[in-house]
Amino acid sequence: MLPVVAKQADLTLSEVEQGLCEEPEDGGSQALVVVLRKTQHPACLKDLRSCGTDYVPYGKATRMAETEAELENQCETQLTQVRCTSSFAGRCLEQLPRVVGLLAYHAAEEDIEAICTPDTEIRQQYQDSVQCMNAAGVQLNVCLKTAFESFEGIVANVTRKEKINYACCHYHNLLDCLQTAVKDCDHTPALEFLTSVNEHIFGQVLSLVCGVHSRGSDACKKLPPLPPVAPGGADIGNFLEPIIDIANSLRGGK
Repeated sequence: MLPVVAKQADLTLSEVEQGLCEEPEDGGSQALVVVLRKTQHPACLKDLRSCGTDYVPYGKATRMAETEAELENQCETQLTQVRCTSSFAGRCLEQLPRVVGLLAYHAAEEDIEAICTPDTEIRQQYQDSVQCMNAAGVQLNVCLKTAFESFEGIVANVTRKEKINYACCHYHNLLDCLQTAVKDCDHTPALEFLTSVNEHIFGQVLSLVCGVHSRGSDACKKLPPLPPVAPGGADIGNFLEPIIDIANSLRGGK
């Protein structure tokens, strides 16, 4: 496994583990602040925001590493960020949000470690696919941005009892978008790679609770469109934030 270079992330893993929690100046994501406040850790949101989110393929960029040197740098950055985020989940969350956060980010860390380790199946998938994925990088980035904006809308505008339904359907929309984006990559395992990585970060938790709101289902088609998010209505700076909020909705209430 490649060494983690702290300078690649805005906040090092060691700094997170020391518990350097500060109250976000802007108040941050109100839904997440409520979850953290209930678990006695309301000041940790700034740490999460500082971890970075480059570990989600095409979530923040339109290109991923192609050369060995680029991949080494990418691995250092992504491993630092995902460990930082996982540490936050273990240290600052409790009950179901903690379980969901740790499950998602331990799986993400395993994926990144495998990509960064020679002679693994997922590394071979990555290397066989990355050039074609990069050719579709703009479209892939749009897919992730759209999904993230949808999750922001769910956090801001959807009642607690409906959040899972909307989250499941918009996650399925993400998978459909990824499939369309790499339609010219059938000669590579690009779709398998992208689906697997996103399944580990977002889908494995949702798949347990989606019920009738499955991919392509009538239940998803019948959901009313999400209302637009008002400016400042959902200030989300990390992919874990909507996952925490949606997981918290499983605990009941209106």
